[in-house]
Amino acid sequence: GVEAAADDRHRDRGPELAIGFGKRGDIGAAGDVDLVQTTSAEVFELMAHRSRLRLRFQVENGDYRATLATPDAIAALATAASCILGTTAALALHRWKGRLQTFHYGLIYTPLVMPEILMGISLLMMFTAIGVGCGLFTIWIAHTTFCVSYVAMTVLARLQDFDDRITEAAYDLGAGPFYTFFHVVLPILLPGIIAGGLLAFTLSIDDFVITFFVTGPGSDTLPLKIYSMIKHSKQMPVINSLSTLMLAMTCVLVAASRFMANRRRRHLPAFKN
Repeated sequence: GVEAAADDRHRDRGPELAIGFGKRGDIGAAGDVDLVQTTSAEVFELMAHRSRLRLRFQVENGDYRATLATPDAIAALATAASCILGTTAALALHRWKGRLQTFHYGLIYTPLVMPEILMGISLLMMFTAIGVGCGLFTIWIAHTTFCVSYVAMTVLARLQDFDDRITEAAYDLGAGPFYTFFHVVLPILLPGIIAGGLLAFTLSIDDFVITFFVTGPGSDTLPLKIYSMIKHSKQMPVINSLSTLMLAMTCVLVAASRFMANRRRRHLPAFKN
């Protein structure tokens, strides 16, 4: 009767897994070995726990990848828009003079000297007044607003060494305005445009103050994510890694911007008097 009850208990527990932890010397004269018996239910629970840990790791890594992808996309779009607007503004300031261009120059120069907190508050009040909800679109508009000034000033500095007689010579040889711009003017200004674009990308990807005012739910950039992790999380290795990544990226982009700004400065085509 006792053996039958023991067999019933073993059948109720289901298949068992025996895991030995003893050494060869632990085997006694009768051949007994210390075993830890684990039921199939416990094995399934262990496997489920490992699956939950793996899922949590993937979710956290996906969150970081999304956080890294968001500022990259915004910075790329803001750089593209600021390169187009900044280049056209620099060409207009270089070609035409007058009171209107003086006012235009003031508009371009103002974001360079305006405090970021004041600019962020002003943009937030403007978006609130026109009824635009804060999110990725408002971040893009805000970043484009202050990046245009840096691109325009970089291209305008490039135009200071530009000889207008090059375009006059192209017109005399029968070239039209569009052909002259894309085949004569643009190749000369391209290093300055690339330098301004790299500088705009650097300023956009690590901006915090202006982004803090115009951001919305679900549109956190990397600086905002790091700020939130410092306040509410203890994952200092992750914070240090992200900060190091931002610092390295900024140094590389600034160095590339300086290199492109100084490229071909000594080889600009010019006519001797």
